[in-house]
Amino acid sequence: MVETKLINVLILWFVAATFLQTSSGSGDGPLLLGMSFLALGLLWAIPAYFVVRLFGAVGALD
Repeated sequence: MVETKLINVLILWFVAATFLQTSSGSGDGPLLLGMSFLALGLLWAIPAYFVVRLFGAVGALD
């Protein structure tokens, strides 16, 4: 169950990264701008989530 959640989060991270790399950059409207901010937030938040979970797991072992 945990592995499935991990895989889903990693897929979401790769989708956000792909969206940011392939966007046209011309600012086609507020919807695309909002999606870009969401993808950028996910691109930073998901690795931060994994770091926090990793340190939480290490702290639980003490």
